[in-house]
Amino acid sequence: MRQVLNAILYVVVGGIKWRMLPREYPKWKSVYHYFRQWRDDGTWRRLHDTLRARVRQKAGRHKHPTAGCLDSQSVKTTEIEGERGYDAGKQVKGRKRHLLVDTLGLVLAVVVTVASCSDPAGARLLLRRLGGGCKKLRVIWVDGAYRGQLVAWVLTHFWFRLQPVLRSDSQKGFVVLPRRWIVERTWAWLNQYRRLSKDYEVLPTSSEAMIVPFRQARLTSVVEGQCNSGGKGNTTDDGGSPPPICAPSHSLRERCPVSLRDSTRRGAL
Repeated sequence: MRQVLNAILYVVVGGIKWRMLPREYPKWKSVYHYFRQWRDDGTWRRLHDTLRARVRQKAGRHKHPTAGCLDSQSVKTTEIEGERGYDAGKQVKGRKRHLLVDTLGLVLAVVVTVASCSDPAGARLLLRRLGGGCKKLRVIWVDGAYRGQLVAWVLTHFWFRLQPVLRSDSQKGFVVLPRRWIVERTWAWLNQYRRLSKDYEVLPTSSEAMIVPFRQARLTSVVEGQCNSGGKGNTTDDGGSPPPICAPSHSLRERCPVSLRDSTRRGAL
């Protein structure tokens, strides 16, 4: 089973087709079978929630976050069939990823829609899917696109509130906004994985599931001690300086599982 998981990570990191898996891994049909099964029965989500809780405890935080950051990203699709739309604001034809992360940049929830879906509509879909891992949320930082009726809707239906973080009219040029940079950093981590540079999947549910191996790879590296947590931090997320988190890996070797690194040395890529 470890080889199956490594094979899925190989696909996500290398950006290859399922049929191009090296012979060192199980047959691609078997690997895809487990990927699809774990996607549909919730195994991916449960595994990720367990790893995220361990990483937060390792950093001196409670396993359930009290604050988060929400944002969306429009990505292009390919000629492969499937749902897609056009984001007139970003001028992108494809799909839109709606992502909620905690203050460590760890993913709490993700929803993939057509690119024409508005940010508030995507946020409603995402917030309805929140599970027990988000039961202690008290505030979610968002950008100006989420203002308006969505803020009142959240106050009515949930136990937390949305807090827009806006850019000052007097500011010029690029400015790192408080709290908002956390989810932007997660987007940067995600884009380092070739399979996630575009949306290559037929089903939006497969697109959501493809983001999970990326999360597993990052969380596993923290659990195994490859990241120095810098000691225990605050037990809550809604105050203080940015928490310590491992820097994104800059080489394919550092991001790949052991079996993938061995295949790289043999010229499999």
